[in-house]
Amino acid sequence: MIGAGLGALALFIIARRFNTSDFGIFSIILVTIRTIPLFASFGMDTSMTTIASGYLGDGKSREASETIRAAFFLRLLSSALISCILFAAAGLISEKAFHSPRLEPLLKIASLGVLTTSVFNYFKYALWAHQSFKKYFTLMVLTDSGKLFAVLALTAAGYLTTLSATLVYSLAPLIGAVPALAHFNKKLFPKEKILPGMIGRLLKYSKWLFLSETCKTAVSSFDLFIIAHILGSNAAGQYGLASNLMYLFPIFLISLRAALMPHMARFSQKEQFIKYIRRSLTYSLWLGLGLLPLLFFSKHLILFFFGSRYINSVHVFNILLVVNIISPVMTTLYTALQALYKPFILAMLDLIRLLAMIIGAIIATQRFGLTGPPFVLLFINIATLAYLLQYLLRLLQRKDITFGPKRSADLVEN
Repeated sequence: MIGAGLGALALFIIARRFNTSDFGIFSIILVTIRTIPLFASFGMDTSMTTIASGYLGDGKSREASETIRAAFFLRLLSSALISCILFAAAGLISEKAFHSPRLEPLLKIASLGVLTTSVFNYFKYALWAHQSFKKYFTLMVLTDSGKLFAVLALTAAGYLTTLSATLVYSLAPLIGAVPALAHFNKKLFPKEKILPGMIGRLLKYSKWLFLSETCKTAVSSFDLFIIAHILGSNAAGQYGLASNLMYLFPIFLISLRAALMPHMARFSQKEQFIKYIRRSLTYSLWLGLGLLPLLFFSKHLILFFFGSRYINSVHVFNILLVVNIISPVMTTLYTALQALYKPFILAMLDLIRLLAMIIGAIIATQRFGLTGPPFVLLFINIATLAYLLQYLLRLLQRKDITFGPKRSADLVEN
């Protein structure tokens, strides 16, 4: 919540200072820095946290440390490679995808942000695996505070531009990554070699999670890219404001996932899963009811804080609000299936969601404009939620399901 507040304040200042076209350009950069590092993980963040937590629950601390260490070197390699590709392709992407030469230097700077954010994301999951949530909290607050104070300083000095804002968001992850590297230094760089087969085992489980995480990330971010490609930077600015005002939900979902993933990996009884599913449905219902009044006040709030130039953001915001109200339940169900080691099901489901989203969003944008992609996301999320619930309940009724840390041992042995 603190991170969401600090991030919202920084974006509030940027949106107020920029015109809709500049904010549209910056929104593309922001989505790039947030989402491409998730592709660079190749699914290893989730698999590392799940497998390492299972090992820790079984008292195998060395195997847990080696899992985290193997993921670190794989993450450095993939992040550096993807950052270099983005830097080299910046001009082509600017011209062909978004028809805006202004994007090229910003994308080149954003390639650095992809690398720093990717490394920081790795340490985030490593802290989750050890359930070191206080350290994670401290690093996140420091990083978000650094962004906010940098934006405030640039605004006061009159130097807040798309270029300087991109630099801030590209360098800010170092505020959290450097202390985290110092914390894990001895575990990541011991004299011993990585246990034989550990990298192969990690990648074997990660392949389906990579497909799942890639598709899920694309579903949550490609709507802005589609808007920018079809309707231009002004429309992207309108859509980007509504999308960024939803910043609270990703923060909340990350926190929920951080708590549930290592915890569920230690579950040893079916009743524990059922209890958590029931509680998540109850809490999400109350959360949704508490947020629904925002639908009636959103227009007045957006016009008051950001001005009439963002009037088209109102309807997009309202639809995205309903979409995100469903998200906490989906996050809990996804985490349960990950803890039950069903990555293939999640991968296929997310692939179907991505294809439906791309086709639906393109058609809906051409027909309905800005409100097309949010409606498509809403229908997709409702259908996904219905499927996840019935599949998970049927799965828990089976008698051949294995629970507890033994699942991690079975996974890496087989």
